[in-house]
Amino acid sequence: MQSAGSDKLISVIIPVYIKTEEGLGWLREAAESVLAQTTGCVRLILADDGSPVSIGPLLKDLPGDTVYFRNSRNLRQAGARQKGVEAASGDICAFLDQDDVWKKDYLEKQLAVMEEKQADMVFCDPEFVTVGGADSPVLRMDRSGLPEESSFLSLFLRGNYVISFSGAVIKKQALLAAGGMDVRYTSMDDYDLFLKISERGRVIHNAAPLYRYRIHPGAANRSVRLYGDSRLLMSLYLGHFKKSSAGEKRAMAPRLIKKALALVYYGIFNK
Repeated sequence: MQSAGSDKLISVIIPVYIKTEEGLGWLREAAESVLAQTTGCVRLILADDGSPVSIGPLLKDLPGDTVYFRNSRNLRQAGARQKGVEAASGDICAFLDQDDVWKKDYLEKQLAVMEEKQADMVFCDPEFVTVGGADSPVLRMDRSGLPEESSFLSLFLRGNYVISFSGAVIKKQALLAAGGMDVRYTSMDDYDLFLKISERGRVIHNAAPLYRYRIHPGAANRSVRLYGDSRLLMSLYLGHFKKSSAGEKRAMAPRLIKKALALVYYGIFNK
């Protein structure tokens, strides 16, 4: 059965940085989960950010319309994702990290919610698994308290409860209107984008657990600069604060002050 909106081309972007043969196996699982989707019109985009391990063996097994490119220099995850967005020709962009896996009906159910709610972005719940694949214990967190529709304020007050790009499906028009990925980030680029989309469009929470998020030691971002990333987020917070209503300013102020003090402390002692 095809989902609502299945006649639209869906560009699925996977940023790739493979360091081990195990990682290559996980990437294969991720790609296979995309190709096994119950909705049609899917095009896979692999944005290789200069992987030390060649993914050539995998490429031979992928469909002919798969888009693959290798960056001439390492751009980090935000830069690789942005290159993937620029290569996307579909009306809808979906993202999957190289070590995560979608369930077969992931796109079908996400697109149905997007159409029903006329949403610009839909995100779903994850299942967490430790290294070991399908035989690992599956953990779920209680997300029943999340609002069905997210705003900048709710995302700011609660933090990045979307959790991962792997659970987000976004209309390309909304993504571009938000400015795309801010490639200055070494991490937190996902949170930045989700906040910007929530300012301009409709962000809906689909409470179904539709993907598996793999927890492993190698999942840490490369060369993360937390102070610089936090400064970028603070600039975004302040920009929104200045143009928000009096009520929203009152709601934001206590947390904004705490974040500002934490940023000063971090800048002094951990920059």
